[in-house]
Amino acid sequence: MENKQDRQPQAAPEETNGQAEPVETTPIPETGETGAVAPEPQNGSGVTPEAPAELQERFLRLAADFANYKRRNESERAEIADWARRDFALALLPILDDFGLMIEYETQHPERLAEGARLIRQKTLDLLVKHGLEKIDVLNQPYDYECCEAVLTQPVQEPALDHVVVSVMQEGYRFKGKVLRPSKVIVGQYSEPGPATSEATAEKSTEPN
Repeated sequence: MENKQDRQPQAAPEETNGQAEPVETTPIPETGETGAVAPEPQNGSGVTPEAPAELQERFLRLAADFANYKRRNESERAEIADWARRDFALALLPILDDFGLMIEYETQHPERLAEGARLIRQKTLDLLVKHGLEKIDVLNQPYDYECCEAVLTQPVQEPALDHVVVSVMQEGYRFKGKVLRPSKVIVGQYSEPGPATSEATAEKSTEPN
């Protein structure tokens, strides 16, 4: 028989306001398959940050992809430029043939040499215009520093010709709407006659013929 004195009465859980007080428990951390404790997210987004080695590997991969793209793009651009130069050189061959004919018949028909040169020049100009070249017309136009280069100034008698292009020493051209070479010009400069000049002009007009 069990000894009645050995059995101790178990203490009942304390009650507060008639309710049992909850017992505090310590949470057990989650473990993986190996039993190691899983790291907690540190960026607040619920995603575990990548290790420095993984970030470096991703950076090197992106850098290599960009280098390959840049190299391929430069190669394609160079190939397009080569084809454009090839087409232009092919268009110049007939003009080169004309120069050869002009030199061949120079001794037989010297009087037609200048005419042949003019025809070849016009043919070359037409080809360049077809590819986007445009002559700048500045004669008798107000001086424009964006497409003109003043080489000299020339006195003019009329105020309307002041700062106007009175002569073109070298033609200027645009290519695709942009100035390729400015025109070298002579610009008119008007100066009002002084008192001495006016008196001399008046005396000259009153002299008897």
